[in-house]
Amino acid sequence: MKYYEENSVSKSIDYVCRLCKECNEDHSEDCIISLTRRSLESTHLQEDVSCPGNVLMYLVNVAKQNADFADKIKNHYIQLE
Repeated sequence: MKYYEENSVSKSIDYVCRLCKECNEDHSEDCIISLTRRSLESTHLQEDVSCPGNVLMYLVNVAKQNADFADKIKNHYIQLE
């Protein structure tokens, strides 16, 4: 089993969430952005997290599984706004 540094993964998920937010297409769980996000999530979360196309709701869903990880993603997101 490989170890993926939590800070790097949370920063990457933040970046992917930004790409999703900037996308002008209809939200789809089958798009390349969502597939990338789910791949990153799988390194630290046990189950898939639904992303309704809204970053705040996504963070709420992540926090249900791992509140510390959700806080890290949120902190990266806030720092770059």
